[in-house]
Parts: sequence; C-alpha cells; structure tokens
Amino acid sequence: MSYHWGPEARPVLDPESRGTMRVLGGPGTGKSALLIDVAAARIRAGADPESVLLLTGSGRISTHARGALTAKLLSYQDAGGGPAVIREPLVRSVHSYAFAVLRLAAQRAGGPPPRLVTSAEQDAIIAELLAGEIAD
Repeated sequence: MSYHWGPEARPVLDPESRGTMRVLGGPGTGKSALLIDVAAARIRAGADPESVLLLTGSGRISTHARGALTAKLLSYQDAGGGPAVIREPLVRSVHSYAFAVLRLAAQRAGGPPPRLVTSAEQDAIIAELLAGEIAD
C-alpha cells in the first residue's frame, strides 16, 4: 500500500496534517483500516467528531468501517478520553451521504423530505413510463 500526501509529505496519521490523501492498494491491503486509524487519531487529538466523515463506495464496506471506528472510539473512551455521543454517522456510503444532503436541502427549503423507493416501486414506475411512451 502507498499513499501520497501533499507537497509537505507529512505523516498520514499526524492529526495536524491537512490536504488531500490518496490511498492506493489492492483488495485486503489495509486501505480502510488506514482511513479508520486516521479518523480515530484526529478525533483522539481533539478534532470535533462532527467534522470527520469517511465516505465509502458501498454499504457493506460502510457497515464494517463504522463498526471498526466505533470500537476504536469506545476503546479510547474506556481509557478516559473521547466523545460520549456522536449525532451523525462518521462513516457513510456515498449514496447514504447524498440522500442525507438531499433530505437536508428539502428541510431547509420547507419541502417534503425525499423518499427512497423500493425495487418493486422502481419497476412499476419504469413500466408506467414505458407504457406511456408506447401509447405516444
């Protein structure tokens, strides 16, 4: 696994580091574990947990990473430090985060919240659209 960290090349686990991080590695090389360690190190160093967000590509990875980060933060709390309550998930899939952004935008605009549709509902909507297309 390798990483690239901006022009200063500061250590990736340094809580004071800022910038874009690119983590490269094949499956099972520890990319997710590194990101969890970075997030936990920043929170342990005093970063507001609400300012930390790990975005993952899938719900399965998100669930695993959320559990691992929670366990790490709870171990810090048991050792006498760390936040007791976190309101928002620290780990989300890209899709979950996008839905949360849409929900917040609707709330701020005073509109109804977006609604997820099931696969069956999607199929029915597509069938209805296609039937209308055929009729035209």
